[in-house]
Amino acid sequence: MKKSIKIILCFISVVVLFLGGITFYVGNYLYDYTLNPLSQHSLFENMVSSNPSESHQWLETHAVHTSIQSYDDLFLHAYYIEQDAPVYVIMVHGYRSDGTSIINPIKRFYKQGYNLLIPDLRGHGQSEGDYIGMGWDDRYDILGWIDYILTKDAHAQIILYGVSMGGATVMNVAEKNCHHK
Repeated sequence: MKKSIKIILCFISVVVLFLGGITFYVGNYLYDYTLNPLSQHSLFENMVSSNPSESHQWLETHAVHTSIQSYDDLFLHAYYIEQDAPVYVIMVHGYRSDGTSIINPIKRFYKQGYNLLIPDLRGHGQSEGDYIGMGWDDRYDILGWIDYILTKDAHAQIILYGVSMGGATVMNVAEKNCHHK
């Protein structure tokens, strides 16, 4: 009887260790796949602009590069287009892309004469960051960009525009309890 209990306990221990190892592996894989900006996964590669070099070239022609320091000391990059308007639009891209990926709405707002700020969210494009925060930490970065605009023009009217994860980011900014860290 005691031998059969030992065998059952050993079997249960092996199964628990095996399932624990599988769970750890799958969890690590999913983290790497979804939140690691350096991951080499390509599922979302086709979701960005159809011609990224053309988008990049258009922004290089019409915009200047600017940057700020985040609350946790990361370098954050943005494209800035000044059109001497009282209205500024902060345009936030989606998951695993950068400012160049939303070139069509950028061109529409540009034709309407707005000043445009197109940041690369942390861990994307030319901005620093070790993980993709899905808009949560990025809300503080957008508040930093708002401060950047207000130092240029204290009477600025600011519109927040976001696509996909960028939409979640601007919704987090709009939350009334969102304060600087």
